[in-house]
Amino acid sequence: MVTFDKAVRPYPRDVLATRITCGRRARAIENNMFALGHQGERREIQVALADARTFQANANQFQLLTIYEQRISRTVQRNLQQLQALQAERRQQHERALEEAQLLAQQSLVNGLAYDPAKDGFVFSNAEINFAIDRGNRLREAKHAASSKPKPFAARAA
Repeated sequence: MVTFDKAVRPYPRDVLATRITCGRRARAIENNMFALGHQGERREIQVALADARTFQANANQFQLLTIYEQRISRTVQRNLQQLQALQAERRQQHERALEEAQLLAQQSLVNGLAYDPAKDGFVFSNAEINFAIDRGNRLREAKHAASSKPKPFAARAA
């Protein structure tokens, strides 16, 4: 049995943050390359011309930056998908573990014994388990009440 505390180790968010930082760095380098062409320029037209000259003079570097940025973007997307998949898996593990803890707690109650979730490898408190049991009971009662009541007639327009 995999306990919940082992399954909830944090995803290395620094990996995702590093990839995002690399993408920002590539855009900053691109801006800096354009800025190199602005030395001594003051008016808008001269700035636009300087941008064009800089782009022409460094076309290969701009192309490489674009390729790097695309790679970084794809890596960020892959890392984000992995993070979301891990989070979904951990939520499922948490739900399964809580369900198991509820069943074991209820069985202990039937047997007249005190329940200690830590002995079964759970990190839940008795209060959390009891809250989940109570919520589940109330939810079942509400569903039963809703399904057994006759449906009201819809009002008709005159």
